[in-house]
Amino acid sequence: SDRSEFKLKDVINPKFDFRYKRMLAVQEELVIAQLIGSCRQTESRRMVDSLQKNWQASIRKNEERIERYVRVRGRMELADSAFLQTANWSKAMLAANQHYLNKQIVPMPCPAEYNFYFTHDVLLTDLGAVVFDSQRVKNDLLYLRSLTQSDSVLP
Repeated sequence: SDRSEFKLKDVINPKFDFRYKRMLAVQEELVIAQLIGSCRQTESRRMVDSLQKNWQASIRKNEERIERYVRVRGRMELADSAFLQTANWSKAMLAANQHYLNKQIVPMPCPAEYNFYFTHDVLLTDLGAVVFDSQRVKNDLLYLRSLTQSDSVLP
């Protein structure tokens, strides 16, 4: 065979490959949930079992929390519906982008999963959040203060 010819099978890692073929009827739904995260190998079975039982309820509770935040925090009355939608979307992003890090939920403005913290992300995000959620800004600043080392330098 000519090795210069590109073949999909040459680049697929079977550990990460997922193929599901099925014809869905009209109005039929199919939900595929992919777990992406990290844990110790010794915790993996317990983690997967727990997620299989609880993921739908967890998603529903998180969506309700985000919707509640958008409705309650800094309620805005704007004549421009597009601008109001943008404001509500921005508040939803702030509510959604929080991560579990070092055994606590912390503000994490960047929608990613990592095990370190960007101080400047929070400070810039809070420039906007201060308009409608001063409590969040206070909590974010208290969290930053908790990270301050003995030399008064943030990590």
